[in-house]
Amino acid sequence: KVSTLNPQFASLIVEMLMDMGVKGGDTIAASITGSYPGANLAFFAAIKSMDVYPVLISSVGSSSFGATDIDFTWLDMHDYLVEKGQISFLNSGISIGGVNDLGSDFSDETIKFLINAANNHSDKNKVKFLYHTGSNLQNQVDLRYNLYEELKPANGFSAFVNIGGGSASIGLESTLKPGI
Repeated sequence: KVSTLNPQFASLIVEMLMDMGVKGGDTIAASITGSYPGANLAFFAAIKSMDVYPVLISSVGSSSFGATDIDFTWLDMHDYLVEKGQISFLNSGISIGGVNDLGSDFSDETIKFLINAANNHSDKNKVKFLYHTGSNLQNQVDLRYNLYEELKPANGFSAFVNIGGGSASIGLESTLKPGI
């Protein structure tokens, strides 16, 4: 997490996107969590510099040393950047995050807080809240997939970028191989 705070991290993301063939004017699907605010900011800087548009789904939850201040969640940080004109990328969807993308690893009190924060953000920004009571990981994956399908441009997405360990993006398989 500390490495993502290096200003050159955005350059690394630009290089990786270019290696994947992403170019100016492209649209990419992106899933980010509150666990890596530094990486999220580097990602925003990278795609802004490349003139790439993200269809963005953000999770409000975060792991240790991420966006853990309940009075300034990742969604609050994102809103602040938009309000100050630093970025124009809006969330297309939001979720709780955590295990199963349902906060299964959080206390009941934390889950209630995250649901409230997500509902407030959803109402304020007219964004889809990807959550259903009694849901499971497969349902959460389907909600994300369907939103990406709904918002996919005619020529498709040039890439999918995931920042964080959101199980609805990377799954739960211990054999998952990272890659580009």
